[in-house]
Amino acid sequence: MLTLGINNLLDRDSSRSLRSGGVGHQLGFDPRYHDPYGRVPYLQAAYTF
Repeated sequence: MLTLGINNLLDRDSSRSLRSGGVGHQLGFDPRYHDPYGRVPYLQAAYTF
């Protein structure tokens, strides 16, 4: 099986967070909801035999 895709296809800005502690993310950015790399293509391959 072969999978090809693009994360954050429309290259939108990350969602904002007002939380500054406890979970470990920085003020203004919450990694649970957004990837900091922006638009990123990916390719995944799997095989069975």
